[in-house]
Amino acid sequence: MMRLRCISGLLLASFGAVAQAQSGINTPHALHLSGHAALPAAGAPAPAPAAGGGAPVNDFCSSVTPEALAIGGTLTFNGTTTGATITDDYAPGSPLEGFNAPAVWHAFTTTECADVRLEYCGTPSIFSDYWNVFTLDCPALNFVVANSYNTTDCSDGNPTVYFNSLPAGTYYYPVWANDVTAAGPYVLTITAGACSGGPVVPVNDDCASVTPEALVVDGALTFTGDNTGATAAGDFAPGSPFLGDAVVWHAFTTSACADVVVSYCGQAPVWGHTLGILSTDCPADSVILHTAFDNDSCGDGNVTYRFTELAAGTYYLPVLHDPSQSAAGPYTIEVNAVACGGSPVVPVNDACDSMTPEALVMGGTLTFTGDNTGATAAGDFAPGSPFLGDAVVWHAFTTSACADVAVSYCGQAPVWGHTLGILSTDCPADSVILHTAFDNDSCGDGNVTYRFTELAAGIYYLPVLW
Repeated sequence: MMRLRCISGLLLASFGAVAQAQSGINTPHALHLSGHAALPAAGAPAPAPAAGGGAPVNDFCSSVTPEALAIGGTLTFNGTTTGATITDDYAPGSPLEGFNAPAVWHAFTTTECADVRLEYCGTPSIFSDYWNVFTLDCPALNFVVANSYNTTDCSDGNPTVYFNSLPAGTYYYPVWANDVTAAGPYVLTITAGACSGGPVVPVNDDCASVTPEALVVDGALTFTGDNTGATAAGDFAPGSPFLGDAVVWHAFTTSACADVVVSYCGQAPVWGHTLGILSTDCPADSVILHTAFDNDSCGDGNVTYRFTELAAGTYYLPVLHDPSQSAAGPYTIEVNAVACGGSPVVPVNDACDSMTPEALVMGGTLTFTGDNTGATAAGDFAPGSPFLGDAVVWHAFTTSACADVAVSYCGQAPVWGHTLGILSTDCPADSVILHTAFDNDSCGDGNVTYRFTELAAGIYYLPVLW
């Protein structure tokens, strides 16, 4: 259930049973937020515009002059995020755009292949929000994802990010800016070393290089490989929310409608980050999201994805490389097919345009209840949204005055480990508002509470993730 109430001019809301926990897929996986390569969810504070006066001199990527970075050389940048804006930071359709994260910028140019280390060591406050990407253009559209990152190499707990075998060229780096977890003065040190050659690129790094195998109804396929050295080149079409993810590929072909199960059983340690998607084209553009998942079927904590009612055809399966979540190295994936058994009933509030917003008055309360089983991703998010492909159901409310809103999932048992801390002002969702704070303590049972401050009077659509 969801409860909303207003006290002393502040609008408060709390949730109960609305959405089911989801793990194993975060979108987009390659972008770093609060220690996780994932979108904002429970446990990840939303970025907020930096407080302060005028914007920094490096507020726009177009305002910085790339500095030469030689092999064996180091560049040190000092700056502040105070007053940063999001203006002209990200090109329309960029997966970075959907985070609504202001940034300030630095840039460098190399003339030969380099292994590059970027570190925040010595920054006065811990920057727990930071990007693990370099962008190739300005405003940012295309980007290169780091091979690894950590918060242990800097003795003060600040992040260090590693990029292996960067080709010669110009690279822009956005310094994440908000007033809580990436705030104020920073020190950025960028060092270049001679290319180590990096790992050998896997033979199935490119989806175009794999030959689909026949998957018959009541049959199974076993895919084995090693995703070490996977690249992001040619994997996803421009504008895809998965653009920049480093993956290897497998493919299968079905000749009849099938319910397909993809299992990562046997990975040790458990792979904490995987992609629960299939694609019908290469590079991947037409993506199919799993209809269900669990971490119990394998018996060892690894994930199992289920895809129902797949039409006969060829499907490409991406295997994500994410060393930070143990998703790296040799793997075995089982793919099973059975005859189509019928789709689940679609919830009545599956589409945002099916909702009639309910009035939430100051001092009043709203309670939303529902069941998200069978939720689809159709018509939920606008093209180019980083949430595109998430299966959700919807609720909506209307306010008549500026309000601070709190949304709580209290009472979910077991605790829901993956929720969306966002609201939208339109349908399909395009103009998304991220939460400004969250906690897992207010409910008293470990479920999440999101807070949205200074919401203008209007209609707000609330997605409940399945």
